[in-house]
Order: sequence, then C-alpha cells, then structure tokens
Amino acid sequence: MSSVDVYASVRELKTLVDSWVDKIYQPTPSELRFKLRSPGEGRVDFVVASNRIHKTEFPLPAPKFPSNFAMSLRKHLSGGKIREIRQHEFDRIVEIDIERENKFSIVAEMFHKGNVLLLDENHQIITLMKPVEVSTRILRRGEVYCYPPGSENSYEMSYERFKEILLSSSSDVVRSIATKLNFGGIYAEEICLRAGVEKNTKIEEIKESDLERLYDSMRSIFSSIESSPEPQIVRKGEELVDVTPISLLRYESFEKEIFPSFQEALDKYFSSLMLKRGLEEFEDERKTKLLRQKEQQEKAVKKLEMESEFYAKLGDWIYENYTEVLEILKDASLSKSHPKIKRIDKKKKVVYISALGKEIPLRYDLSVEKNASVFYEKAKTMKIKKEGALRALQETSKKLESYKPEVNLVIPQRAVRRKDRWYYRYRWFISSEDFLVVGGRDADTNEELVKKHMEKHDLFFHADVHGAPAVIVKTEGRRVGDKTLYETAIFSVSYSSFWKAGAYSGNCYWVHPSQVSKTPESGEYLPKGAFVIRGERNYLRNVPLKLSIGIEIDEETRLMCGPESAVFKRCKYHISIIPGDLEKNVASKKIHEIFLSLCDPEDRRIVREVASPSEVLKILPPGGVMIVESD
Repeated sequence: MSSVDVYASVRELKTLVDSWVDKIYQPTPSELRFKLRSPGEGRVDFVVASNRIHKTEFPLPAPKFPSNFAMSLRKHLSGGKIREIRQHEFDRIVEIDIERENKFSIVAEMFHKGNVLLLDENHQIITLMKPVEVSTRILRRGEVYCYPPGSENSYEMSYERFKEILLSSSSDVVRSIATKLNFGGIYAEEICLRAGVEKNTKIEEIKESDLERLYDSMRSIFSSIESSPEPQIVRKGEELVDVTPISLLRYESFEKEIFPSFQEALDKYFSSLMLKRGLEEFEDERKTKLLRQKEQQEKAVKKLEMESEFYAKLGDWIYENYTEVLEILKDASLSKSHPKIKRIDKKKKVVYISALGKEIPLRYDLSVEKNASVFYEKAKTMKIKKEGALRALQETSKKLESYKPEVNLVIPQRAVRRKDRWYYRYRWFISSEDFLVVGGRDADTNEELVKKHMEKHDLFFHADVHGAPAVIVKTEGRRVGDKTLYETAIFSVSYSSFWKAGAYSGNCYWVHPSQVSKTPESGEYLPKGAFVIRGERNYLRNVPLKLSIGIEIDEETRLMCGPESAVFKRCKYHISIIPGDLEKNVASKKIHEIFLSLCDPEDRRIVREVASPSEVLKILPPGGVMIVESD
C-alpha cells in the first residue's frame, strides 16, 4: 500500500473507533488478525500486516499454537477499546490507540520489510514483530519508539512548501514527487498526468505554471478520495494489476471492478493474490516436533549413560572399601555412629553414607556383596535403557535427515456470518420469488407456528397424508405466484410421511388462514398439532418428492433445504436428494464430504461450520435418503 492507499484506508477505518478487541492472531510471520466487536458492525476481522491494513471477509485461519508475539499482544490488549486510528503525517505508518487499564498504541509500519510494534503510553516498545537496528534508529524492547526521519505531510502542505521541496531536488519531476513528497511511483505519475507535465522533466527546466498545476493535481488526489471515491481493482484479463481508492488516468484503458468501499476492494485484491500463490504455514510443526523429540532423546541417552557409569563405579567402590563398608553395615544394624554414616532409616533398614561425592543408600540387613550386586544390577538396567533410547534417537535422526517439508498452504477463509432469525427453530426456505416459507418440525411446533406466526394474508399448506407439517407462506400482503405455490407444495410433501414411506410423489393442498381452525366438530377430539380445515381446498396433485440442500454465502452464511429451483437461485453450493435407503446419519456425513470436495478453498471454513454433519442432519427429511445430484 502506498501512502495514498493508507490515507484512504484509514479514513474508512475510523468506523472501528470504540470497537472492543476480542482476540489477536498471527497467522503468518508478517500478518496479525484482530478479532473485534464493533458497536455498529458487530464482529469484524481486521488485518494489520507488513504491507497492508484493512478489514477482511477472508481471514486466514488461526495457527494451532499462538506465537509469542500474539500472546504478548493478547495479554495487553484483549478486552481493550480502540480510541483512535490515524495515519502518521503522510507516511505508510498507522497508529491505533487502545485503552484497557492502561493506554497502549499499535504502530504498523508498511515500508521496507514492514513491522508492527506495541507501545506503552510513554512510547516505549513493549513488544514488536521484529527488532530493527539501522543508522537512523533502533527498534527493540525497552527502547523509546522514534519515527523514521524525513517525512513530509503532503496533505497539509502549502504551495510555497511544495515548491520549495521540488526545486531543492536534483532529480526529475516524477521521482521528486515519489520520494520527496512520499507519494510513491504510481501516484507520482498520476499527478504528472493530471497536470499535463512530462514526468521526466528535469526540475531545473520546470516552469512556475507547471508547479502550480502539479500542486493542484496533488490536491485533487486528496479531494477525489474525500468527495468522489471510486474504489476499484484494476485488471488486465485475469491478471490483477492494482487496487486503488479512486479512478486513475494511467489505468483508463484497463478493466475495472468497482466496490462500495476501499476496504472491500483491498480485501478482495489481497485475498485473491494469496489464493493464487498460497502462503507457507507459519511454522512447520512436524519438523519442530522432530527437533524437540531429538533434543529430549539426546538428553535421555546422556543421563542414562551417566547413571549406568555411576552405579557401576559404586559397585566397584563397595568392593574396594570392603572392610569399611562391612563395619558401616554392622554399626548401622546396632545403631552405632560412624564417620561416614549420614542417617539411618530403621523402618526400611537403610543406612545413608557419603561416597563418590553423593549420599548413597545401603541395606544394612544385606551383605556387602549383595549391596554391591544391587548397584551392578542398576548399572545394567540403565545400560539397557540407554541402548533403547539410543535406537530411538537414531530413528529420529534418520527421519530428520530424510525430512522433506510439507507444502502446507494457509488459504484465506471467507468469514462465517450468522444472524438470529425467528424461523430458524422451524423448517424453512426462501422461495425463488423471495417469499419466506416455514414449516413445523413436530406437533408442538406445528401448533406454535400457526398460533404465533400465521397472519391473515398468509397461506396455509398441508400434505394430504397423516403425519405432515403445518406449512405457511409469509406473504406480507404480496400476491403469491404459481412458482412459490408449487415450491411450497414440494416442501410440504417432502417433509411429510410420504418421504418415510419411500414415495416419489404426493398430493398437497393450500387454504387461507381463515379456513384453519382449532375448534373440532361436536363430539370430536383434535390432537395437538392438528387443525380443522373448513371450506374448499386448493389441491396440487402428484407433486414430486425432491429436495436440495444448499449453502448460501451472501450477507449471511447459512444452510437451506428446499425445492431445487429455490435453493439453486440463492445458494453457491447445492446437493439434491430423494427418498432412499441411506440412513440419515450416514447421509449427513456423506453430504458434508461432498460439500468439502465441491467448495472453493476460501469457503472450506464455511462448509465445516455451516454444513457440518450435525447441521446437515437437522434439516434432512424423515426417513432414508438417496443423493442424486451435486453442484
């Protein structure tokens, strides 16, 4: 991102002020992901990286083990509130003030190799992504943070200062604007194009009128961002060329994809780049584990070897000091004192003596030979264990020698967006004509649905068979088309006992709410979830039993089950089913696996969460299933 891009992004990021910091992840060495709770936007994923800063709908998955840097940031910032987001001068530096018990600042530097630092309220560095030591400044823990030298704030610059800076340059116009005014190459060329000044003009050849036009062009960049932004990704065929907050003359002949906000354009651009090339995983966990295992095995071999040698020496020492040891054992058995006796444990019949620089236990109820034999046996046991540990170490070393790193790619994942809808406790779908259709799950929800949610303009559907759900079409006063009537009929018969019976079609009818009653005829009993229908019924006959399970990925990510025509219209991925022999638990796992095989890499997180086997199981009709189509 150039300084202009940072300026445009920070203007939009101001909406994150007063957001709460939930979690912080470091999915790659150069990128942080902040999980925020925003008063206006709800859950927000926010990327702060070495080359970019923006909100994202495609967050990289969190690593299995958080980095030390991420853990340090969580310790100081989790639960804190964002108080301010600003660009430093007109540089590629963004500062985010966060307040918890104390005040902290995140500083993101997006130049050279990039860096992210955490500062306290005195601007002292608490932690940072990577230490830096150059001639102009030192960045490491405990140091006071200082900005890089020579930054000019072009946004607040007067014409006189603009003129002074350019005329002091020894380069041409475009390089002077790019470096001295911090615009970078792309926007420096754009300023020249807008001013009608040849970019390679030497500064000593430039006229006053040229300088005035260049200054006006520079100001027009800022005014375009503020008053008439047009965020876009610039393409050349399939190639992503650039992402810009405004239209640029240099890209006039290129294809452009326009976005509602620069945040969305940045997110799509960088996520698309990452999807094309992938990112190496933050660390190769398998190799790290092998190295750790080798280190532990080396320590174990060394320890066992030392213990084996020590016990053997101790056995030798006992024989070398036979007479003295015999005397010690006798004195200990009689509880007499001896210069080498440290203490006696009468309960265990053990005397502790000083030998070979250590406190050694001897059994005073055993002979000298037996005591020596105990230590020789220990030496032998340690030697056997050492040989086993050595074999394990050799095996680990071989694995490391032949080790080839796995190419693990970290793919940006589209965010899961859930909302709480009243109809999620029932069965439901949205018709291809955008009507909400809701059905009961059992007798209780049938009763509840009709009593609480059926209004006078709605339609009531029921399959012409015992054991069918009450289904209503929420019309909101609109006229219901034939397509919605037919789709609702398919929904009604498919969730009825027709499916469990293995039928391929069934009859269904619909009536108006005024025809639906809970009052039975005289002398009759009406069970829970059942209704009396009075008046003429509108029949739809030989309606096929066939449903489609789909994953909708839009402003909301959710799993829908309904007629194919409705699901195909709204859902990115869908699988069709009819009555069959596949047991529901098995079918739900199979459907989940098919979705995983169908989906784009960036949608795998959505499939795992939204279309998990347990979620699929909840929406399957009663009875066995046959999977007939998937797309």
